[in-house]
Amino acid sequence: MFRKVPVLTMIKYIFNLLLEIYKSSFTYIVRIIKKDCKPFVVDIELDVTDPLIISIISNSITLTPGTLTIDVQGNKLTVLTLKDCEDCVSSVDAEIKEKFQSYFIEKG
Repeated sequence: MFRKVPVLTMIKYIFNLLLEIYKSSFTYIVRIIKKDCKPFVVDIELDVTDPLIISIISNSITLTPGTLTIDVQGNKLTVLTLKDCEDCVSSVDAEIKEKFQSYFIEKG
């Protein structure tokens, strides 16, 4: 069942997404030129279950430079990322949840 997403939330989310795309593009240009990144795959389990929101989040991950959503199974995403260490799996998970999912979690 799809949940209605408030317009104000989507506007805030789009501005955040554009900011993340802008910041990541410069970060990853430098990392790629310096060869300071190593691609690895991480599985992320989202706290949301709405298919529309999961789709928005997975597409946002793909739009952001340095990350690519490979697969979606329910609320579990398989993401390819260009980070500087493989032990950062928990930080990638937390970063994605903070930057993308947090807008869709109901507070209170």
